[in-house]
Amino acid sequence: MMLAMRKLVGCLTAACLALAACGLDDGVTAQRSESVSLPPTTTAPSGTLADDGVTADSLHGELMSDRCPFEAPSRADAKCYRLVVPIDWSDPVLGDVSVEVAVFAAEQQPPAGSVLWVEGGPGAGPLEGIPGWFNLAFSDIVQTHNVVVYDPRGTGFSRPSLDCPEIDEAFEQGSVSLSDEISLAGECSWRLGLDGVDLQHFGTLSAARDLEALRRSLQVEAWDIWGQSYGTRLAQTYVREFEPNVRSMVLDGAYSIADSPDDDYVTGGEEALRALADLCESQPTCAARFPDLLDRLESLVTSADSEPFDIVFEDPGTGLTDTYTMTGSDILSTFYGALFSHYTAASIPVVLSDLEAGVTWSLGMLSQPADFSRSGDDLGAYLAVQCMDEWAFVEGVASPSGLFADIQMSTHLYWGQMCDELDLDPAPEVENRFAKVDVPTLVMSGPLDPITPASEAAALSNLLDAQHVVFGGTGHGQLGNSECAAALAAEFTRTLDRVAPECASSVAHKLVPEIPGEFAVVRVDHRSGVSIDVELPVGWVGYTPMQFDGIALRDQHLLDMTGLSVDAYPRSDDVPDVDSALDRVANEVFDATIRSLRETGSLTAGGRQWTLFAGSIDSSPISVPMETRVTVAAADIDGTLVVISVFGRPDDHDQLAAAIITKAADTAGSVG
Repeated sequence: MMLAMRKLVGCLTAACLALAACGLDDGVTAQRSESVSLPPTTTAPSGTLADDGVTADSLHGELMSDRCPFEAPSRADAKCYRLVVPIDWSDPVLGDVSVEVAVFAAEQQPPAGSVLWVEGGPGAGPLEGIPGWFNLAFSDIVQTHNVVVYDPRGTGFSRPSLDCPEIDEAFEQGSVSLSDEISLAGECSWRLGLDGVDLQHFGTLSAARDLEALRRSLQVEAWDIWGQSYGTRLAQTYVREFEPNVRSMVLDGAYSIADSPDDDYVTGGEEALRALADLCESQPTCAARFPDLLDRLESLVTSADSEPFDIVFEDPGTGLTDTYTMTGSDILSTFYGALFSHYTAASIPVVLSDLEAGVTWSLGMLSQPADFSRSGDDLGAYLAVQCMDEWAFVEGVASPSGLFADIQMSTHLYWGQMCDELDLDPAPEVENRFAKVDVPTLVMSGPLDPITPASEAAALSNLLDAQHVVFGGTGHGQLGNSECAAALAAEFTRTLDRVAPECASSVAHKLVPEIPGEFAVVRVDHRSGVSIDVELPVGWVGYTPMQFDGIALRDQHLLDMTGLSVDAYPRSDDVPDVDSALDRVANEVFDATIRSLRETGSLTAGGRQWTLFAGSIDSSPISVPMETRVTVAAADIDGTLVVISVFGRPDDHDQLAAAIITKAADTAGSVG
């Protein structure tokens, strides 16, 4: 799923903001539903704490059935609706917006309740990507509860769309300066205004009121809210306004409404980097290979600020490349983005070492998934929340210190200029104050999370008298990424009791993959028509316990380019001996010639003699150009020429190859 960021910074790396637009008349097939009776109004307060004249009793919407505009997740059927509500709850005659809603029915009927998923962002609609994460997040809770997922007003399939194609088009023409980007955002806001879409009506309070209208329309007595990232802020606004209508909350990647965005880097960034360094220090293999991470990073940043260097970025969609000059702040910004996910965070020590050695390709690769650039989708909704609900309450210019000080200052100046350009009124003052509520709450966080750091989550947990569960070695967002998180959230929602967090503490991802110690027999069905049984390391991506398609990867983190292959050829005129089989593998797997490898010795295993080869090639068979070590064992097994290959970065190659090839060669058999 999308790891939604709550207070995305201004564009500080090579790529920046981009967007696309759509209007309310989008050809949807919504149909008016039969009228429904509303839950008793006594479940809602007579007035809201925002104190702007809008009462809970006035929050009504029109619910219309709709075709689902997204691919349904496997094993889950959805009923979809459009909820039509006023664009301005205080002045309904100004027009309407529609909110796209999907309801996934509980397997148990009648359901025990309704879980409402509140997406992060801001400005993110979760429905389009829901097939990729629904089952991981909800397969447990949907057994007993309905699950309601929706695109907040202005996002995703909701209408109007707050896309800004002006920015997309500008970036298609080349690089865009920050001042131009800010001007283009102003043009987008002006164009939307001409269409009757005022960004002023797309803040957090309006979105919370939409949810109350949705609750009434769906006849839900009280929500069990699961919120992530910015969704935890929206959840707090909703429960502040409509506390009797919330049974429980699970807040994932949480922070208090009262937290200011002007210390995201200097607080969250440094806390997450320290957690990464501590995690590395606690793992002997990582500590030995990458000692003193923080000291080395500070030296690298200082050096790059003094002598910036060029790096090539490749657009993964088009294959087009651009060259950018990277400073120390650019490196830090990339690392900050990488910390959101443990998968990319685990690559930071490798990239740091590469940069110290003058190797830049890995930074370029890391920058793509770690990039802050928005696709441009729904940028108006994102900017509206940022400027009205976050930066409107930041006074003056901060004087930050520490490793991230320059980035924090740039971010502060960026949002000051952006929000001046958009000229939106601040949200009600209540949107800058924590509100104490009495709702059972579970808070989840990861120690590597830079944007909603674990310290902020701990502080919020104390304020809410909530249980705080920290998932070892993880970044931003647990739900949709962790079976453990989904199980704990479901258990808490059902029982409202404290959960046992053992599975969370055991999620300690290895920053440096270890030499495999567990192997299992797999059946290799080779493309040549030969089948062979062989033991290979458990957990490598690319094979099931019973079958293997010829190649597997140690997919531990982004820059772990290690893999193995098993090839088998019937001895024939085309492949008469071990050398010819090795030549086939060298060309078909490694795109290299037999001369790239040299014979290094032999191995007696499984009662057979294997010939060993080793060498280096310039380009990995599975990823970007990089020096790749290769070790190969080849043997003639009853007329079948079998070749076992291990390849990857030089770091732990020799030890890894010895472990895998010795085990695989010793167990290879049952050729057919």
